[in-house]
Amino acid sequence: MSIGVLATNYWRAKKKPVERKTETWKCPTEGVIKINVDAAYDEDLGKGAMRVIARDFTGKFIAASCKELHFVTDAMMAEAYALREGLSLAQLLGGNKFIIQSDNALVIETIEAGGFSATSSAAIFDDCRILSSGFREILFEKCQRKANGVAHELARHSFLTHSDCIWDDEPPSFLLPSIINDVTLV
Repeated sequence: MSIGVLATNYWRAKKKPVERKTETWKCPTEGVIKINVDAAYDEDLGKGAMRVIARDFTGKFIAASCKELHFVTDAMMAEAYALREGLSLAQLLGGNKFIIQSDNALVIETIEAGGFSATSSAAIFDDCRILSSGFREILFEKCQRKANGVAHELARHSFLTHSDCIWDDEPPSFLLPSIINDVTLV
């Protein structure tokens, strides 16, 4: 992956004019793992999909998962499931310092307000509240959709393949270009 990042930086630096990325994924501080979560919802089918990716302070891939959701009432429920999956992945990885990012402001506001919700997602947010209490330091952040691109790419995979997958240590090949794009400088 390092060679891919270097080659991409070189190739982009040669192009004129050089455009700086405005909204990208940003590395967390050393010792913190950043987990990006995202979800999709198909109202016609009542189905959704969620995806989660964890990376370290260098942008190195740690783990990812994508799961199909067969019974979802609305987009908020799909996003809440994605948040719960992110917290479950954090628990599986171990450690105590995490940043969980979502491009859904309502999900972040709900969990930051204690996870209390009067929607169909109430039980899922309650699970999230309980899971998050087990960490020494956990921060929930809203990010722009462009900064959540790798999770979005996982979404496309999940919807196309209709499968549940978990990857650790090595990212799937279809995800490498998106990861490399996130950690390039130019």
